Amino acid sequence: MLQHIAASARKARAELRWTTSDPFESLRTTVRWHLEHPPANPDADFAADDRALEARLPESV
Repeated sequence: MLQHIAASARKARAELRWTTSDPFESLRTTVRWHLEHPPANPDADFAADDRALEARLPESV
């Protein structure tokens, strides 16, 4: 999961006491939280999501 970003975390470390973490463990934690806390009233209508994806997909797909 490599990313090339030209930015500094200095301000986040200083003001928010942010620290680095393992990206894969962070993803696991996030997914686990979402699975344990599903929305109270899930919206099963994915039409808006489908339209947004179609707008971003290349023509050849």
